[in-house]
Amino acid sequence: CVKSLPESIGNCQQLWGINLIGNKDLKSLPQSFMDMSSLSFVNIKDSNPNIKLPQGFESSFEEVDASEKGLQMIAFLKFASLV
Repeated sequence: CVKSLPESIGNCQQLWGINLIGNKDLKSLPQSFMDMSSLSFVNIKDSNPNIKLPQGFESSFEEVDASEKGLQMIAFLKFASLV
């Protein structure tokens, strides 16, 4: 399980998605997520329900609960990716 992500993850400019499923000890997502221009998918299903999201994250990403479609994920998709 992942307990933390370093701010330096923001240097991974080609990273388009990250799966953090089941990381109950993950307390926050780094602010550098907001600097990752390619990042468009973040899956935090079964992770810490009180996870702290980076400033501006909720206005850039839309929460998607795909369980109603039979998929087992709760994820965030970047608004620009939805078009």
